[in-house]
Amino acid sequence: MKLRTLLFAGAVMVGMATTAQAQIWCNIQWPTPGNTVAGNGDLTVYSQIWLQDCTPGCGDLVGELYYRAEGETAFTGITMAYNTAAGNNDEYSGIIPQAALAGNTVDLYVRYIQFSTGDEFYANDGYNDDNPAVYYIEHAGTTVDFQYFVCVDTHCIDVDAAGIGVTGTFNGWADILPLCETTTDLWCGCIEIPAGTTPPSFSFKFRNGTEWENSIGDRTYTIATGQTCATGDYLWDDWDCVVASVDETPLEYTLSQNYPNPFNPSTTINFTLAETASVELTVFDLMGRKVATLAQGLTEAGDHSIEFNAENLSSGIYIYTLNAGDVQMSRRMVLVK
Repeated sequence: MKLRTLLFAGAVMVGMATTAQAQIWCNIQWPTPGNTVAGNGDLTVYSQIWLQDCTPGCGDLVGELYYRAEGETAFTGITMAYNTAAGNNDEYSGIIPQAALAGNTVDLYVRYIQFSTGDEFYANDGYNDDNPAVYYIEHAGTTVDFQYFVCVDTHCIDVDAAGIGVTGTFNGWADILPLCETTTDLWCGCIEIPAGTTPPSFSFKFRNGTEWENSIGDRTYTIATGQTCATGDYLWDDWDCVVASVDETPLEYTLSQNYPNPFNPSTTINFTLAETASVELTVFDLMGRKVATLAQGLTEAGDHSIEFNAENLSSGIYIYTLNAGDVQMSRRMVLVK
Protein backbone atom coordinates (compact mmCIF):
# COMPACT_ATOMS: atom_id res chain seq x y z
CA MET A 1 0.00 0.00 0.00
CA LYS A 2 1.41 3.43 -0.93
CA LEU A 3 2.49 5.98 1.68
CA ARG A 4 -0.48 8.25 2.23
CA THR A 5 -2.13 10.82 4.46
CA LEU A 6 -5.51 9.65 5.79
CA LEU A 7 -7.56 12.57 6.98
CA PHE A 8 -10.69 13.02 9.07
CA ALA A 9 -13.17 15.91 9.14
CA GLY A 10 -11.67 18.72 11.19
CA ALA A 11 -8.38 16.84 11.75
CA VAL A 12 -5.01 18.51 11.25
CA MET A 13 -3.12 17.22 8.25
CA VAL A 14 0.08 15.27 8.74
CA GLY A 15 1.59 15.87 5.32
CA MET A 16 4.29 14.10 3.43
CA ALA A 17 5.92 17.43 2.58
CA THR A 18 7.41 19.97 4.97
CA THR A 19 4.77 22.59 4.24
CA ALA A 20 2.54 24.39 6.71
CA GLN A 21 -0.14 22.16 8.18
CA ALA A 22 -3.69 22.55 6.90
CA GLN A 23 -7.11 21.21 7.67
CA ILE A 24 -8.94 19.10 5.14
CA TRP A 25 -12.22 17.30 4.53
CA CYS A 26 -13.08 15.23 1.47
CA ASN A 27 -15.33 12.32 0.54
CA ILE A 28 -17.20 10.45 -2.19
CA GLN A 29 -20.30 12.59 -2.47
CA TRP A 30 -22.52 10.66 -4.89
CA PRO A 31 -23.57 7.98 -5.51
CA THR A 32 -23.28 7.03 -1.86
CA PRO A 33 -20.97 4.02 -1.40
CA GLY A 34 -22.97 0.84 -0.88
CA ASN A 35 -25.79 1.99 -3.14
CA THR A 36 -27.12 0.14 -6.18
CA VAL A 37 -26.31 1.78 -9.51
CA ALA A 38 -27.32 1.10 -13.11
CA GLY A 39 -25.16 -1.12 -15.29
CA ASN A 40 -26.62 0.01 -18.60
CA GLY A 41 -24.34 3.02 -19.13
CA ASP A 42 -21.35 4.96 -17.87
CA LEU A 43 -21.43 5.96 -14.19
CA THR A 44 -20.45 9.47 -13.09
CA VAL A 45 -19.00 9.68 -9.57
CA TYR A 46 -18.89 12.97 -7.67
CA SER A 47 -16.50 13.86 -4.86
CA GLN A 48 -16.08 17.00 -2.78
CA ILE A 49 -13.06 18.41 -0.98
CA TRP A 50 -12.42 21.32 1.37
CA LEU A 51 -8.80 22.31 1.96
CA GLN A 52 -7.89 25.12 4.33
CA ASP A 53 -6.73 28.30 2.56
CA CYS A 54 -7.25 26.63 -0.83
CA THR A 55 -10.90 25.88 -1.54
CA PRO A 56 -13.25 26.88 -2.99
CA GLY A 57 -11.88 27.43 -6.46
CA CYS A 58 -8.47 25.92 -5.71
CA GLY A 59 -6.42 25.37 -8.87
CA ASP A 60 -3.71 23.64 -6.84
CA LEU A 61 -5.64 20.34 -6.54
CA VAL A 62 -6.13 17.37 -8.82
CA GLY A 63 -8.64 14.62 -8.13
CA GLU A 64 -8.11 11.01 -9.16
CA LEU A 65 -10.78 8.29 -9.35
CA TYR A 66 -9.65 4.68 -9.09
CA TYR A 67 -12.03 1.85 -9.99
CA ARG A 68 -11.76 -1.95 -10.23
CA ALA A 69 -14.26 -4.18 -12.01
CA GLU A 70 -15.44 -7.38 -10.39
CA GLY A 71 -12.79 -10.10 -10.78
CA GLU A 72 -9.93 -7.67 -11.43
CA THR A 73 -6.99 -7.28 -9.04
CA ALA A 74 -5.65 -3.90 -10.15
CA PHE A 75 -7.31 -0.48 -10.08
CA THR A 76 -7.63 1.76 -13.11
CA GLY A 77 -7.04 5.44 -12.40
CA ILE A 78 -8.47 8.47 -14.20
CA THR A 79 -8.15 12.20 -13.60
CA MET A 80 -11.35 13.77 -12.35
CA ALA A 81 -12.67 17.00 -13.85
CA TYR A 82 -13.42 20.06 -11.74
CA ASN A 83 -17.21 20.24 -11.61
CA THR A 84 -18.38 23.16 -9.47
CA ALA A 85 -17.97 25.07 -6.22
CA ALA A 86 -20.40 23.41 -3.80
CA GLY A 87 -20.68 25.86 -0.93
CA ASN A 88 -17.21 26.02 0.62
CA ASN A 89 -16.13 22.83 -1.18
CA ASP A 90 -14.76 22.06 -4.60
CA GLU A 91 -16.57 19.25 -6.41
CA TYR A 92 -14.92 16.94 -8.92
CA SER A 93 -16.43 14.27 -11.16
CA GLY A 94 -15.06 11.17 -12.85
CA ILE A 95 -16.64 8.57 -15.13
CA ILE A 96 -16.51 4.80 -14.63
CA PRO A 97 -17.12 3.31 -18.10
CA GLN A 98 -19.91 0.83 -18.66
CA ALA A 99 -17.39 -1.92 -19.43
CA ALA A 100 -16.34 -1.87 -15.76
CA LEU A 101 -19.95 -2.37 -14.64
CA ALA A 102 -20.51 -5.77 -16.28
CA GLY A 103 -20.28 -7.68 -12.99
CA ASN A 104 -22.28 -7.44 -9.79
CA THR A 105 -20.00 -4.95 -8.05
CA VAL A 106 -17.35 -2.34 -8.75
CA ASP A 107 -14.74 -1.10 -6.23
CA LEU A 108 -13.54 2.48 -6.13
CA TYR A 109 -11.84 5.20 -4.12
CA VAL A 110 -10.83 8.84 -4.64
CA ARG A 111 -7.44 10.47 -4.06
CA TYR A 112 -6.46 14.14 -4.21
CA ILE A 113 -2.99 15.58 -4.78
CA GLN A 114 -1.90 19.14 -4.03
CA PHE A 115 0.57 20.32 -6.69
CA SER A 116 2.51 22.77 -4.52
CA THR A 117 3.29 20.26 -1.76
CA GLY A 118 2.92 16.84 -3.36
CA ASP A 119 0.63 15.80 -0.49
CA GLU A 120 -1.91 13.03 -1.07
CA PHE A 121 -5.37 13.26 0.48
CA TYR A 122 -7.77 10.34 0.84
CA ALA A 123 -11.40 10.78 1.74
CA ASN A 124 -12.23 11.07 5.42
CA ASP A 125 -14.65 8.17 4.92
CA GLY A 126 -11.56 5.93 4.94
CA TYR A 127 -11.75 4.47 1.42
CA ASN A 128 -8.45 3.65 -0.31
CA ASP A 129 -6.88 0.86 -2.38
CA ASP A 130 -6.72 -1.42 0.66
CA ASN A 131 -10.28 -0.57 1.73
CA PRO A 132 -12.24 0.53 -1.36
CA ALA A 133 -15.84 1.67 -1.51
CA VAL A 134 -18.24 -0.54 -3.42
CA TYR A 135 -21.25 -0.05 -5.68
CA TYR A 136 -23.68 -2.87 -6.44
CA ILE A 137 -24.62 -3.15 -10.10
CA GLU A 138 -28.22 -3.60 -11.24
CA HIS A 139 -28.66 -4.99 -14.74
CA ALA A 140 -32.37 -5.85 -14.78
CA GLY A 141 -34.58 -2.85 -15.42
CA THR A 142 -38.12 -2.09 -14.34
CA THR A 143 -40.71 -4.20 -16.14
CA VAL A 144 -43.51 -1.62 -16.31
CA ASP A 145 -43.98 2.13 -16.38
CA PHE A 146 -44.00 3.58 -12.88
CA GLN A 147 -45.21 6.79 -11.25
CA TYR A 148 -44.27 8.07 -7.80
CA PHE A 149 -46.18 10.94 -6.21
CA VAL A 150 -44.17 13.18 -3.86
CA CYS A 151 -45.14 16.20 -1.78
CA VAL A 152 -43.08 18.77 0.12
CA ASP A 153 -44.52 20.69 3.06
CA THR A 154 -43.02 24.19 2.80
CA HIS A 155 -45.15 26.13 5.26
CA CYS A 156 -42.13 27.23 7.32
CA ILE A 157 -39.83 28.43 4.53
CA ASP A 158 -39.91 31.06 1.81
CA VAL A 159 -40.65 29.28 -1.45
CA ASP A 160 -39.07 30.25 -4.74
CA ALA A 161 -41.97 29.25 -6.98
CA ALA A 162 -39.77 29.50 -10.06
CA GLY A 163 -37.32 26.91 -8.80
CA ILE A 164 -39.10 24.59 -6.41
CA GLY A 165 -38.82 20.96 -7.37
CA VAL A 166 -37.39 17.51 -6.75
CA THR A 167 -34.23 16.14 -8.31
CA GLY A 168 -32.68 12.71 -8.24
CA THR A 169 -31.17 9.71 -9.98
CA PHE A 170 -34.34 9.12 -11.96
CA ASN A 171 -33.50 12.01 -14.28
CA GLY A 172 -30.04 13.23 -13.32
CA TRP A 173 -29.22 15.52 -10.41
CA ALA A 174 -29.07 18.55 -12.68
CA ASP A 175 -32.70 18.25 -13.73
CA ILE A 176 -35.65 19.44 -11.63
CA LEU A 177 -39.08 17.86 -11.42
CA PRO A 178 -41.36 20.92 -11.07
CA LEU A 179 -43.74 20.87 -8.13
CA CYS A 180 -47.14 22.53 -8.09
CA GLU A 181 -48.93 24.00 -5.09
CA THR A 182 -51.91 21.69 -4.52
CA THR A 183 -52.97 23.24 -1.21
CA THR A 184 -51.47 26.11 0.77
CA ASP A 185 -47.74 25.43 1.22
CA LEU A 186 -48.08 21.82 0.06
CA TRP A 187 -46.20 21.33 -3.22
CA CYS A 188 -46.61 18.04 -5.09
CA GLY A 189 -45.43 16.40 -8.29
CA CYS A 190 -45.11 13.03 -9.98
CA ILE A 191 -41.90 11.18 -10.84
CA GLU A 192 -42.37 9.09 -13.97
CA ILE A 193 -40.11 6.07 -14.49
CA PRO A 194 -40.38 4.34 -17.91
CA ALA A 195 -40.15 0.56 -18.24
CA GLY A 196 -36.59 -0.67 -18.63
CA THR A 197 -35.10 1.87 -16.21
CA THR A 198 -32.18 0.61 -14.11
CA PRO A 199 -31.68 0.35 -11.28
CA PRO A 200 -35.24 -0.09 -9.97
CA SER A 201 -34.26 1.93 -6.90
CA PHE A 202 -33.91 5.69 -7.18
CA SER A 203 -32.89 8.56 -4.93
CA PHE A 204 -34.24 12.10 -4.77
CA LYS A 205 -34.14 15.29 -2.72
CA PHE A 206 -35.93 18.64 -2.50
CA ARG A 207 -34.65 21.83 -4.12
CA ASN A 208 -36.00 25.32 -3.47
CA GLY A 209 -34.62 27.74 -6.00
CA THR A 210 -30.86 27.31 -5.68
CA GLU A 211 -30.99 25.85 -2.17
CA TRP A 212 -30.69 22.10 -1.59
CA GLU A 213 -32.32 20.26 1.26
CA ASN A 214 -29.55 18.87 3.47
CA SER A 215 -30.99 18.16 6.91
CA ILE A 216 -32.25 14.66 6.09
CA GLY A 217 -30.34 13.65 2.98
CA ASP A 218 -31.29 11.75 -0.14
CA ARG A 219 -34.38 9.56 -0.03
CA THR A 220 -34.36 6.16 -1.69
CA TYR A 221 -37.29 4.20 -3.08
CA THR A 222 -37.21 0.73 -4.67
CA ILE A 223 -39.73 -0.32 -7.33
CA ALA A 224 -40.91 -3.90 -6.85
CA THR A 225 -41.01 -6.18 -9.90
CA GLY A 226 -44.15 -5.48 -11.89
CA GLN A 227 -45.23 -2.65 -9.59
CA THR A 228 -47.16 0.01 -11.50
CA CYS A 229 -47.40 2.74 -8.88
CA ALA A 230 -46.27 3.63 -5.37
CA THR A 231 -48.23 2.26 -2.43
CA GLY A 232 -48.83 5.81 -1.25
CA ASP A 233 -47.84 9.43 -1.50
CA TYR A 234 -44.61 10.57 0.10
CA LEU A 235 -44.33 13.77 2.07
CA TRP A 236 -41.44 15.22 3.97
CA ASP A 237 -41.22 18.23 6.26
CA ASP A 238 -37.81 19.31 7.55
CA TRP A 239 -39.16 22.27 9.45
CA ASP A 240 -40.65 21.66 12.90
CA CYS A 241 -43.43 24.18 13.26
CA VAL A 242 -47.22 24.31 13.34
CA VAL A 243 -49.35 25.59 10.49
CA ALA A 244 -50.80 28.42 12.57
CA SER A 245 -48.57 31.45 13.04
CA VAL A 246 -47.10 32.39 16.39
CA ASP A 247 -49.26 35.51 16.51
CA GLU A 248 -52.40 33.42 16.16
CA THR A 249 -51.40 30.66 18.58
CA PRO A 250 -50.67 31.23 22.29
CA LEU A 251 -47.36 29.66 23.23
CA GLU A 252 -49.03 27.62 25.96
CA TYR A 253 -51.03 25.71 23.36
CA THR A 254 -48.97 23.24 21.32
CA LEU A 255 -49.64 20.56 18.75
CA SER A 256 -46.61 18.36 18.16
CA GLN A 257 -45.62 16.56 14.98
CA ASN A 258 -46.90 13.01 15.10
CA TYR A 259 -44.31 10.31 15.69
CA PRO A 260 -43.35 8.27 13.83
CA ASN A 261 -43.93 10.07 10.56
CA PRO A 262 -44.30 8.54 8.00
CA PHE A 263 -46.14 5.77 9.88
CA ASN A 264 -47.86 2.41 9.37
CA PRO A 265 -50.44 1.93 10.73
CA SER A 266 -50.19 3.70 14.14
CA THR A 267 -48.71 6.97 15.26
CA THR A 268 -48.84 9.17 18.36
CA ILE A 269 -50.05 12.79 18.50
CA ASN A 270 -49.18 14.98 21.51
CA PHE A 271 -50.75 18.33 22.40
CA THR A 272 -50.71 20.76 25.31
CA LEU A 273 -53.53 22.96 26.63
CA ALA A 274 -52.89 26.17 28.53
CA GLU A 275 -56.19 25.81 30.33
CA THR A 276 -59.18 23.49 30.51
CA ALA A 277 -61.11 23.79 27.26
CA SER A 278 -63.56 22.10 24.95
CA VAL A 279 -61.32 20.10 22.60
CA GLU A 280 -61.76 18.41 19.24
CA LEU A 281 -58.84 16.58 17.59
CA THR A 282 -59.78 15.44 14.09
CA VAL A 283 -58.09 13.97 11.01
CA PHE A 284 -58.89 15.00 7.42
CA ASP A 285 -57.74 13.80 4.00
CA LEU A 286 -56.50 16.22 1.35
CA MET A 287 -60.04 16.53 -0.03
CA GLY A 288 -61.15 18.02 3.31
CA ARG A 289 -63.15 14.95 4.32
CA LYS A 290 -63.10 14.05 8.02
CA VAL A 291 -61.77 10.51 8.43
CA ALA A 292 -61.38 10.26 12.22
CA THR A 293 -62.17 12.06 15.48
CA LEU A 294 -59.47 11.31 18.05
CA ALA A 295 -60.61 13.47 20.95
CA GLN A 296 -63.79 15.42 21.70
CA GLY A 297 -65.14 17.15 24.80
CA LEU A 298 -63.98 19.08 27.86
CA THR A 299 -60.28 18.42 28.45
CA GLU A 300 -58.11 19.50 31.37
CA ALA A 301 -55.09 21.79 30.97
CA GLY A 302 -51.71 20.10 30.54
CA ASP A 303 -50.04 17.57 28.25
CA HIS A 304 -52.04 14.94 26.38
CA SER A 305 -51.10 12.00 24.14
CA ILE A 306 -53.38 10.31 21.61
CA GLU A 307 -52.65 7.22 19.52
CA PHE A 308 -54.04 7.21 15.99
CA ASN A 309 -54.53 3.86 14.26
CA ALA A 310 -55.04 4.21 10.50
CA GLU A 311 -55.34 0.52 9.72
CA ASN A 312 -58.56 1.09 7.77
CA LEU A 313 -57.26 4.05 5.76
CA SER A 314 -55.34 4.00 2.51
CA SER A 315 -51.83 5.36 2.13
CA GLY A 316 -51.61 9.08 1.64
CA ILE A 317 -51.28 12.50 3.22
CA TYR A 318 -53.58 13.50 6.08
CA ILE A 319 -54.07 16.66 8.10
CA TYR A 320 -54.82 16.55 11.82
CA THR A 321 -56.38 19.61 13.47
CA LEU A 322 -56.71 20.59 17.12
CA ASN A 323 -59.57 22.93 18.08
CA ALA A 324 -59.34 24.09 21.70
CA GLY A 325 -61.54 27.05 22.58
CA ASP A 326 -60.54 29.85 20.22
CA VAL A 327 -57.28 28.14 19.23
CA GLN A 328 -56.88 26.06 16.07
CA MET A 329 -53.66 24.33 14.97
CA SER A 330 -52.94 21.81 12.23
CA ARG A 331 -50.16 19.56 11.04
CA ARG A 332 -49.68 17.13 8.18
CA MET A 333 -48.72 13.47 8.37
CA VAL A 334 -48.19 10.68 5.88
CA LEU A 335 -49.40 7.10 6.02
CA VAL A 336 -47.33 4.63 3.99
CA LYS A 337 -48.47 1.00 3.80
